[in-house]
Amino acid sequence: MLFIRSSGSQIQYPPVGGTPLFSPILTYGPQTEQEILKCLGRLAWKTVDTIVTLTDQQRMKEDPEFGDAVQCHCMHECTYQDVDIFNSCIIRSNDEPVGIDLSSPGYLAATVIVTTNAVREELNSLKA
Repeated sequence: MLFIRSSGSQIQYPPVGGTPLFSPILTYGPQTEQEILKCLGRLAWKTVDTIVTLTDQQRMKEDPEFGDAVQCHCMHECTYQDVDIFNSCIIRSNDEPVGIDLSSPGYLAATVIVTTNAVREELNSLKA
């Protein structure tokens, strides 16, 4: 099995399920479906025999200024300049040159991709 990881100052977000695959398996405790899935994930992790380390940032290489701002955000070291960069990244179109207000009736069913469950829950709460 092949495992690919990033190196350097890149941030690795925690797994969606909340438990990394390399975490030890509990030998005692309830055998819930979630615990069984954790065990299966751990077994898959133990089959890794090749690791490839990625050293160059590819996702934001065309916009290093934005990439630097994202890195500062991940490290909780945002500057006002970083905030200005993020605020400039709004949804624009020919019909909406200054941006889209997602709370307007025409966009209530819009799909928004967010980085955390907390943001998703807040948006869902506002829409509800």
